[in-house]
Amino acid sequence: MRKAPFRHLLLAGSFLAATSAPAFALDAQDMLAKLNAASKAQGDVTFTYDDVEEGDNGDLTVTGVVYSIAPEADDALGGLKQAEPMTLDFEGVTENEDGSYSIDRVSAADMVFTGEDLEINVGSLVQSDIAVPATPDASAFAGWSYAGNTEVGDITVTTEGHQVLAIDNATGTQRFDEDNGTASFRGDVSGVTLDLSSIDDMEDDVRDALTALDLMETHSSATFSGVWDSQSGDLDILTYDIAVEDVGTLAINFTMTGLTLDTVETLRQLSAEMPDTDAMKASEGEEEAVNPYQAQLLEIGQKIGISEFAISFADDSITTRVLQYAAEQEGMIAEEMADKIEVDLGTSLNAMNVPGLADMVTTAVGTYFADPQTFKISIKPQMQMPVLAVIMAGAAAPQSIPQLLNLQVTANE
Repeated sequence: MRKAPFRHLLLAGSFLAATSAPAFALDAQDMLAKLNAASKAQGDVTFTYDDVEEGDNGDLTVTGVVYSIAPEADDALGGLKQAEPMTLDFEGVTENEDGSYSIDRVSAADMVFTGEDLEINVGSLVQSDIAVPATPDASAFAGWSYAGNTEVGDITVTTEGHQVLAIDNATGTQRFDEDNGTASFRGDVSGVTLDLSSIDDMEDDVRDALTALDLMETHSSATFSGVWDSQSGDLDILTYDIAVEDVGTLAINFTMTGLTLDTVETLRQLSAEMPDTDAMKASEGEEEAVNPYQAQLLEIGQKIGISEFAISFADDSITTRVLQYAAEQEGMIAEEMADKIEVDLGTSLNAMNVPGLADMVTTAVGTYFADPQTFKISIKPQMQMPVLAVIMAGAAAPQSIPQLLNLQVTANE
């Protein structure tokens, strides 16, 4: 099975998010210039259009709209392109005294994007409560887009002529406090169907395993929510749940510190300027030279910290199927395979010479395998520690990490 199409599936989401940026207002030329600047600053996306027709009460119809990706971002998206021009309908467009624009609602339908062996169709897009800035400013907090509400419906992904992914609906909301420094956000994706049965070049052993585990077609949903204070840098991911029918629910929540707008902008620049492998190796050979990229990473590592992290899995029958399949491959029964995993895991952890870790983990694993319900791993350091400090402590004394991070591994709680 070739990996490229699936990499493109993951990357396609960021292209769709970028094309859903707000657009056009009463003074078309002024609005287009500001929108292009905002789209470029936020997602390396620009656009062209054919015509703007003005209606009543600030309504606009913009035809022949074509978005394009900046060359540096286009490579990451695998050459994903808009297949044909689209029409955008706007309601309640007003210009504000500071030169910014407000839009009550924007909608589009029947959007098509294509890449190598890939086609994405989006049935509908609706955004509301849209704010287009007079001037894009990295020091101003804009959230994940300039829209307070976004809804995308009827999304399908086809690769090599076969539909592999369908999404009924995806929504996103964000709200700001009075100072515009803190945002609360939520996203929901429902009716996700992943069908791998039509992929012709899948490896036989992979197909056999997916079939045995009843994973050739899955149905799932996802939810995430959180709060970000861009001034203090505190990011609290309250919910990040992915639920798959007859598999289980993966839930993640964490709290990070140090993620100010300046830090995020530095991370963005580092990502854009990441040196290739040859360049990094060359710089490592120069003893007296200071690698600016590595220096910036070290600086970021001193600013960003994780004060809490938890990942848990609630089983919905997948554990039993996995144990049975793994046991069959080894000529065992499921109970024997569970015991073997527990023993092997304990042996490996004991070799790390971390007091109490092996007992804690194997006890949780044994409890979970005996009655698969929930399995959870969490950390909650007693004091705030930057990421770099944790890395340095791990390098100096790896045995101290579980206690330093207050690591907990539990099952069925």
